[in-house]
Amino acid sequence: MTIFYMGVLSTFLRATLGLLTMSVVAAQAANGTVDFSQPGPCSTASWQQTLHLPPELHATLTNTLDLNITIPSCDSSKGLPPFPVLIFFNGFQARTSHYHLLVQRIGSWGFVVAQYNTPFLRIFNDTIELKAFEPLVDWLVGQNDKQGSPLHGLLDMDQLVVGGHSRGAKLATLVFAERPDIRAAYLVDPVDNTKQSPESPEFPSAAKALAACGREVGITGAGLVGSCNPEGSNYKMFWAVAVNGSWLSVIPGASHSQWMDAGCIMNKGLDLLCGRGKLGRRAINELTAAPMLAWLYKELKAPDAGQDGQPWPPPLQAFFGWVVAQEEAGRLAFEIKEREVPEAMPDSNGAAVVEGDEGDVEELCGAEGGPPAVYALRK
Repeated sequence: MTIFYMGVLSTFLRATLGLLTMSVVAAQAANGTVDFSQPGPCSTASWQQTLHLPPELHATLTNTLDLNITIPSCDSSKGLPPFPVLIFFNGFQARTSHYHLLVQRIGSWGFVVAQYNTPFLRIFNDTIELKAFEPLVDWLVGQNDKQGSPLHGLLDMDQLVVGGHSRGAKLATLVFAERPDIRAAYLVDPVDNTKQSPESPEFPSAAKALAACGREVGITGAGLVGSCNPEGSNYKMFWAVAVNGSWLSVIPGASHSQWMDAGCIMNKGLDLLCGRGKLGRRAINELTAAPMLAWLYKELKAPDAGQDGQPWPPPLQAFFGWVVAQEEAGRLAFEIKEREVPEAMPDSNGAAVVEGDEGDVEELCGAEGGPPAVYALRK
């Protein structure tokens, strides 16, 4: 099987036209400001709720799940609802708040992001936990229809996508492989079966499920491999079976734990366990958000882009320009599987270089009163 590497892109994109139909992206395109490496035009707010699971799940799973819903708010010039819906799965024993850097960035581009916490220190096998997915989707549909709900009329359930980190990326893959109504999946340093959870009916292999379903997927992987993302279980297993057209971004300066911002003390403990790369948490999440947003845009609005001479829409042209800058800076490696790669458009709006490779964790440790604000990238 041939894999085409993006390498350093150096010549013009042949594509010049494309449809801009996603509400927020369309509004930004009208202003000439589509750049997925930047925060989007919408503000975000978090809404905490409790999901009451069906009685038949009480014995094997739990009675309730704590939900965190990130809701974008955009004025009419920057995008109108309904918005695509991302269900994002936490890593093993991680909490929804640990992913605020990534989730807020995705929400700022007009995605409603739904997350849940399982009861702390309780461990469920994969097949049991995934039984909560359908009740969560039903709850979202009900809230979308319910007068007076903060989600009333905001959700486009025909644009349902999934994502996750670590074991959460495994769960996202398993549900994506089974449900054609899920339009796309993006996996953040996924981990499949390990020595602690060998393959079994209770812990099926997500890489095998991905191979069997034959669907394209977007992946970001950590360049630093350690005990938390061991060889034989990490993103390479998923990439090996991903079909043509799938995307892979690898961040050389990232370790497995650095997508989570769990506060100063816990961050240091996680980094001792999993290792710590040279980049800081903000930089790593921003290097992940740009390809994630570009991938979701492509899958939702331009699934045939780049195939058989089909043009790459302008937002993706800008994204590939951003990739050039990151690869030249040694912060990212990007691949498209078995497909002719696009050529770079110079002077792209996306040619920003992420700052913050040193001292970022210490800055986060000093933050008080909630998650730090997402900062704009330097042009």
